[in-house]
Amino acid sequence: MGWVAGDDVAAVAAKVLAQGPAVHAGHDYYMSTDLLNANDVDAALSTALDRTIPAVILRPQDLVALIDSGQVEVPSIYDAPYAASALNWLEQTYDGRMDYSAVTTTTIKDLLGREPTHLVDWAVSHRPVLLRQLDEPVQ
Repeated sequence: MGWVAGDDVAAVAAKVLAQGPAVHAGHDYYMSTDLLNANDVDAALSTALDRTIPAVILRPQDLVALIDSGQVEVPSIYDAPYAASALNWLEQTYDGRMDYSAVTTTTIKDLLGREPTHLVDWAVSHRPVLLRQLDEPVQ
């Protein structure tokens, strides 16, 4: 799936808001910097953090089984219809029905005039925080 750094999204939003509708009305800005699967993410994070970060890959039905057994709890901010839609999106992504959305875009470069932040670069810049999170015990 496509990944984009939150700081890049914020920078695009700030530029669009600052320039206003005279420049941006009617435009759709899709942002996707990297196309990554779970193994790509663990490789990027492992490189950036100089630690092995294993990918835990679950099929949608595995997640449903974990939820049904009580081993995984759906976050309380998700109401039932939203949780069902998220699972449906996950199923369609997993089985390939969402492949049409697996693209990268030049939106960030086009609007900001700079290269987008790739996951490995983002992880390097957030390395201390990420390492602290990894070292904290799971509650």
